[in-house]
Amino acid sequence: MRCKTRLSMGILSPQRNHQVDNSTHFTNTRVLIDPRVIAEVERKKPIGVNRTSWVNLLLQRAIASEPEPLARD
Repeated sequence: MRCKTRLSMGILSPQRNHQVDNSTHFTNTRVLIDPRVIAEVERKKPIGVNRTSWVNLLLQRAIASEPEPLARD
């Protein structure tokens, strides 16, 4: 039930001993983010969600909400 709640909220966080299929790729990449942005991320982060999962979800939403680029001649 707990997992179902997380899925319905759109929050997916890897659990321990979680099997990862071959189509999933993880990369350990570090980026510099403005401290004001990090403060806002922390302020709006739901209880029980780690920062990495929350930032990943926000990035996925932002990418999904962008219109596809127009075809160039």
